[in-house]
Amino acid sequence: MKSIVALMVVAFLSANRFFSKLISVGPIYTAEIFILIAVANKFKSIYSLLLKNKFFIVFFLYFMFFLLYDAILNGVSEYSVRRSALFFYFVFPLIILVYRLEISNVFNKYFVVIPLLTVLVAALSPIGYQSSMASEFLGVLLVVAVFIKRKFKHIFITVLSFVVVVSGVLINESLFRTPVFVTFVIVILYLWFMKVESYNSYYTKYSLYMVIGLLFLISLFTGVLGNLIIGLSGLFDSEIIKSIGVGLGGELYTTRGTSSGTAETRLFFWTLIVEHAFSDIYILLFGNGFYDSFLDLLAPELLFREKELIEPHNSFVSIFYKTGMVGVFLTLLYIYKVFKIQQGCMISRKTSLPFIIGAFMFAGFEVALENPHGAILFWFILLAPLIFVRDGCR
Repeated sequence: MKSIVALMVVAFLSANRFFSKLISVGPIYTAEIFILIAVANKFKSIYSLLLKNKFFIVFFLYFMFFLLYDAILNGVSEYSVRRSALFFYFVFPLIILVYRLEISNVFNKYFVVIPLLTVLVAALSPIGYQSSMASEFLGVLLVVAVFIKRKFKHIFITVLSFVVVVSGVLINESLFRTPVFVTFVIVILYLWFMKVESYNSYYTKYSLYMVIGLLFLISLFTGVLGNLIIGLSGLFDSEIIKSIGVGLGGELYTTRGTSSGTAETRLFFWTLIVEHAFSDIYILLFGNGFYDSFLDLLAPELLFREKELIEPHNSFVSIFYKTGMVGVFLTLLYIYKVFKIQQGCMISRKTSLPFIIGAFMFAGFEVALENPHGAILFWFILLAPLIFVRDGCR
């Protein structure tokens, strides 16, 4: 059963939304079944972890009472249940922590196979599958291969897999900008925190330089760099920045919308939520609850497909809308406590900080913590050093 849980983690990360919706029993899907099985199988370990870290108990109790109060005050609907499930997914890091050895064994044993499996799933593109999430996952594996594994075959396979999926060629889409951006930032942070000289052979140094050079060329000649700069032009409303992005090969329009347009939409969503929160002290502190989506409440005139399920593409802004500053504070403290457990396993900050920053960037531009496949990816990014660095934690 322990190995099955570890293999299901791989399936969640490689097949993301397709796998999380594969089984459906009423309102219960694969993700909920997975959590219940994993917790039941190692209940004593999770219970012991909670006793050692009592804030986790406070966190879950607070949001249980919050959800109960919200249900009594505003009522319950199918959509409100789906939106409130995000706090159920905060069990994922506890599962990763208690199954660390099993998950670590699977990932380290099949490190070459897992990226290729992800590419295969991307090529098949089953219903509900999200290539952007797969690109994010492969970007993390690429960083692990370069800075932790340091073997040429691992680097070659992960780079190849990342490039194939992130390019969008398998599903005839444009490039996925966020995964490329997050991967670049983690690589740069690693170069900042550690000296290249720590690579103890010419062979591994050559692999590092090859990856950095290849990523730069890909970003330059495929327009990723230009698209990222066009995206920034949307945030800053600058025609000068946009023209620089176009000059570097960015496209004003792609199959996934304009780079500046998606950035402007995100900024519009975030501003709408923040301005509404500051109009009422109660909403600022405790949020709007889960019954109304932010678009239904704040911009009912806007027309979107499946409007009730649209999130602001920033998990922390989403939590702020639903639960206010108190909810965001508790969420950040929860993440910090998980991070401290990782630090207690004798993993250096130089190793772990790039990953936690990468996880925050992922959650800061995508729908991450609000759905099961995004949530498990967020915690996988944050806890990657714990999974791939074997020493220190037993």
